[in-house]
Amino acid sequence: MASSFEQSMGPLVYQSLVKAGVDPVATDSVMRLMKDAMPNNDAPRATTGWLYDNGPFSLIDGDPISMAVNSGGPLLNWIPSRGVKSRTSHVAHLEWVAPEGFDGQQTYPEYLAGLSIEECGYGPSTSWSGFQYKMDGGSFSWTTTKMKPYPDGGIRYTEEYPTFMLRGSGIGQPLSDDREWAVARTLMVAMGHLDYVLRFGNAANSVMEWDGINQVITPGYVQSRVYGPGQPHWADPLVINGGPITDPATILRAIRYLVRRLRNRIKARNWNLAFGDMVVYMPSTMWDNLSEFVAMGALWRYTNSFGFEGQMSYRDFRAEMRDVKSGGVGFGTLDIDNEPIPVLTDLNSGLNVTIDVGEETERPAVAGDIMILTRRVEGMTLLEQQYIDWNQLEYPTNGEEDKFTIQGGMARAGWITESNKCFYYYVEMAGRLVTYMQPLQARINNVVVDTLEDGEYEAGSFTSPDFYAYNGQQGGHGNILLSPV
Repeated sequence: MASSFEQSMGPLVYQSLVKAGVDPVATDSVMRLMKDAMPNNDAPRATTGWLYDNGPFSLIDGDPISMAVNSGGPLLNWIPSRGVKSRTSHVAHLEWVAPEGFDGQQTYPEYLAGLSIEECGYGPSTSWSGFQYKMDGGSFSWTTTKMKPYPDGGIRYTEEYPTFMLRGSGIGQPLSDDREWAVARTLMVAMGHLDYVLRFGNAANSVMEWDGINQVITPGYVQSRVYGPGQPHWADPLVINGGPITDPATILRAIRYLVRRLRNRIKARNWNLAFGDMVVYMPSTMWDNLSEFVAMGALWRYTNSFGFEGQMSYRDFRAEMRDVKSGGVGFGTLDIDNEPIPVLTDLNSGLNVTIDVGEETERPAVAGDIMILTRRVEGMTLLEQQYIDWNQLEYPTNGEEDKFTIQGGMARAGWITESNKCFYYYVEMAGRLVTYMQPLQARINNVVVDTLEDGEYEAGSFTSPDFYAYNGQQGGHGNILLSPV
């Protein structure tokens, strides 16, 4: 039988409060929650107000505003991260290791036959082609707007403040005071910025960036930064210009070609490559369209107009499509030589374009680059995110709460007060993206894939009330997609 409280609120509102971890009997908590209710104030709180526990926060150490560094996009999650305590710009870059004097101009047996080693002697020593290059890191910080006047100095000033709560495993954990609200707000935009820097960051653009994957995995990047002794003979990634490629089958075979080349380079050194340590990285909508051609057999050369000489049924296609879009560490896999390679996609790495403008063949498409990235071989890290670990630096807090570190020292935060009543919060991070062996990375530049609609690649951002403006227009243009007849 329903209680008097449930009867007065209505079962829908009552159950929503219970699910949110709010005691319906506690009038104060109910009123605080309902301040964020629907306009008529008689419906449950809008679901868009929830901070899910799989978002940019996690309940690490019981702190509802702790930030997991690897809670951004798929690429941010995939590339290994490490905390460091120095800002040295020198990076040791490996090319190859070989016996002393063996340069490949003769066969290995010929090289061995030419050696003269005395009794009780030892063979030739090893040499290696290694060098250092200089790569500076960067830092960024975000603050809240100045909050005033808050005479309580950090306690919620008015009951009109909405109260968010974490759901899932963190149900009942509120973000209810100024500190939690403000730090959460700065962390949300910091995570969005960090995800952007990893993909598109360019240290030459601003003081808030460091070089991201789009800058680092390019020909000449390492060679132009060589420092000290050592000669870089082999320090560029494999690169294909995808501009002339006009059909999905050729794009897929170019991916297969690059994967095979990288795998050959790894296996020729008797190194092992674990599953998930090499991925294909591309714009999301590009993969949505390419995966259909993979399921029809376009990745293989012996097919005729795909579909295996017409012997593939629609049921077969659906089964293949499920295999292509599932598994791996990301959003599906490509089966290359019976060794699946995961595919990572990104909602913000491509843009909508139009092919053959003004012609009868004019059609919409999505454009972007495809990368084949290797993060680790034989236990060696080849691609790495480095972050300043503020705990290792023993960042001073002066025994006060106005400076503190979060998420194990990966970021530092605090607040600054003015006139003893106005204040704002800040979060600061510093780091860089490092490559240790460019020849095991690859990319296809300027890839264009047909899409069904010209607005298919609309990409959103929680750091903006609208969308990123990629080609001069904001996503969706504010127009309805379907008009009434």
